[in-house]
Amino acid sequence: MKFIMAIRISSVISILFITWALAQAGEQDVTWSTLLGGVENEDGNDIAVDVARNVYVIGSTRSIEFPVTDEAFDTTYNDKTDADVIKLNPTGTILEYATFLGGYTGDRGYGITVDDSGHAYVTGFTYSDDFPVTPGAADTDHNSPGGVYTDIFVAKLNVSGSS
Repeated sequence: MKFIMAIRISSVISILFITWALAQAGEQDVTWSTLLGGVENEDGNDIAVDVARNVYVIGSTRSIEFPVTDEAFDTTYNDKTDADVIKLNPTGTILEYATFLGGYTGDRGYGITVDDSGHAYVTGFTYSDDFPVTPGAADTDHNSPGGVYTDIFVAKLNVSGSS
């Protein structure tokens, strides 16, 4: 069986709109679409699909009420703009996890990939001096104090998005 995958993300005012189409031999097998967001602007900037067909999206939000899940790595909106990472089940009916990722000054998520175990690897940029870094990281200090310029970030989330 040969599968052709077409995935599209578009930001419409304050809603993240995800459309998924999976086709086999030119015939449409599965289509689903969902909305995710708060009352401010959301952006979906990259998408990945794991071996189980779970869908991962990285983007950014300005919404304090962005729908993060209870066990998420970061459940608190940090002001300005936060990166966000979400995982949806293969049918788009369950939000497996959604988390903020960032510090106080402003953060944007732009790239995501997923390994065979379901760990999400994300990248983007941050203005935040307090962006969460792990002890012993390659670089633990923001290189532009005061958030005048950006640093890139790279992070790995566990399968549940809780760390």
